[in-house]
Amino acid sequence: MGFKKEINDSSAITNKKSKLNYGRVKFDIKLAQATADNGFVYEAYKLIRKTLLNYKLHSRISSSGESFRLHRKRFAKITISGKRLKIYLAVLPSKLKSTSVPFTDVSNKKSYSDIPIAIKVHSHLAVRRTCKVIEAMMAPYVVKPTASLPVNPPTSNQKKHVKEN
Repeated sequence: MGFKKEINDSSAITNKKSKLNYGRVKFDIKLAQATADNGFVYEAYKLIRKTLLNYKLHSRISSSGESFRLHRKRFAKITISGKRLKIYLAVLPSKLKSTSVPFTDVSNKKSYSDIPIAIKVHSHLAVRRTCKVIEAMMAPYVVKPTASLPVNPPTSNQKKHVKEN
């Protein structure tokens, strides 16, 4: 794809015994490149990340993606595949069979055995569906979403902190 690092060292190309090492492209670089191509990717990432953090999950950014945990249990992982987001969730595939959410079962891979559902996010509808699956995933747990309280302007009864000369 377009995420391989370029090598500017001409000696690596001329030396036949040396191998070209492209290395891995980190998640934040992939996110920046995908955002530059399409601003929707970053907006979708922010919304899904905010939804997950609303349930008091702790995030950790690694080179492959951002994972969300609570008490050692991994609930979700966000990666970038090509120029789209891919969300892995801790939902059994049998629970989503009867829904309209398109997903891929990745439970056969050892690294994704605890988060067996992969959802590709490429539209606003996919973002809404992913957020609903996250809400359904977190419903059986004690963790409830934190309510964002609106900031109210002070009423006439409350004292305003004004500096007087």
